[in-house]
Amino acid sequence: MKIENYISNILIAVIVVVAGLVVYHNYINEPRIIFQNDHRVKKVSFDKQYGGDFTPIAEKNISCVVYINTIKSSGNGVYTNTSGSGVIISPNGHIITNYHVIDNAEKVLVTTYENENFEAKVIGKDEATDIAVLKINKPNSKFVLFGDSNILKLGEWIMLIGNPFKLRNSVSVGIVSAKNRTLNILGSSGIESYIQTDAMANPGNSGGGMFNENGDFVGMISAISTNTGSFEGYSFAIPSNIVKKAAFDIINYGVVQRAWLGVSIKNIEGENGVIVERVNSNGAADDCGINAGDKILSIEGVRIFNVAQFEANIANFKPGDLINIEYVRAGEKKIVKALLKNNLNTTDLIANRKDDILIDLGFVLRDLTTKEKREISDFGVMVVSVINGTKISNINIEPGYIIKNINGEEISNVNDFIQKYKQASTTVKLKGIYKSYPGIFPYVFEK
Repeated sequence: MKIENYISNILIAVIVVVAGLVVYHNYINEPRIIFQNDHRVKKVSFDKQYGGDFTPIAEKNISCVVYINTIKSSGNGVYTNTSGSGVIISPNGHIITNYHVIDNAEKVLVTTYENENFEAKVIGKDEATDIAVLKINKPNSKFVLFGDSNILKLGEWIMLIGNPFKLRNSVSVGIVSAKNRTLNILGSSGIESYIQTDAMANPGNSGGGMFNENGDFVGMISAISTNTGSFEGYSFAIPSNIVKKAAFDIINYGVVQRAWLGVSIKNIEGENGVIVERVNSNGAADDCGINAGDKILSIEGVRIFNVAQFEANIANFKPGDLINIEYVRAGEKKIVKALLKNNLNTTDLIANRKDDILIDLGFVLRDLTTKEKREISDFGVMVVSVINGTKISNINIEPGYIIKNINGEEISNVNDFIQKYKQASTTVKLKGIYKSYPGIFPYVFEK
């Protein structure tokens, strides 16, 4: 019995030990439940929950974002200072910012991340896209890489870098909340297709950068939604595709080369795509056979959801570009190639020049089209409009005047005119022609 009791006690002890191990491993030493749903344990890592480590994005781009301080005259000898942000886009020191940041500025000052100070030259600006290009004398500048804003997805993490409330080199993060937003802040001629984000932005962030998880530049912060003047939940960025096209047009041509399909369109309630309401005679759409009532589905393979996205996609092209357009007519899908044109209905790379020096003089100029060079004058520049109360209006130049030379030197284009005007002495003598009147018309004014 003693032996039997001994064996029995050993068996009981073994059972107790095994049971204890089972209890310990399954209950006492149970992994911590981070998230539980439907009685199933789900482990959610910090990386997945909070978007991971953003330091590589900040380190890659923080020195590419600059602080901008503008000096503007309020009249009567009073000057005001406003601040904003800018992004370096070339090793030669080209900087992009918002048109509204530097508009009417008499001086634009730039401070880099390294605390270097420069007075920037305004290369050009475009009110319709709210984009301006500056340049500082900083060779071998560190610059951003452009990403494709078309492939941004809702919910994707992004980072903003800018200078809110003059708090330089500030970083915030959030997600893409919406795309193709229209805010109606640029007027009827403005191109609005904003990226909406919940990343924090405030006054001073305008002109700053939005970066994706790869650290690529995907947008320029331009506006916030607010009733108080400060951040209340959403900020808005111009897509990088629009910024890139406008900026490099300004650098290469002096102005944005804006393309036109030659249609009036409207949104379709409850559906994607846009409906063509009217087709302009001899425009790009008319030439390729698009009719009123057609429903445009895509441009160059990019689906069209609404008018804002349509305009943003067309803004990526210039006159003379041949693009594929998919549309539906009477239930049948069609694809056509459209040769885009400018606002003069030609494929020439021409735009109305509103450089500050021209506006100060009192007129808007443009280069001659190929047709005008062939039929009217083989060189010169066209006066598009005249501003009342200026030097040009005082000498009675009228729109349609073609300036052929300045102080005896021939003018080939607007850049040529500006350069020769700068070199002119105190007296400026213009000679040119009007299409509808014979003879040479001279005008003289003092600088």
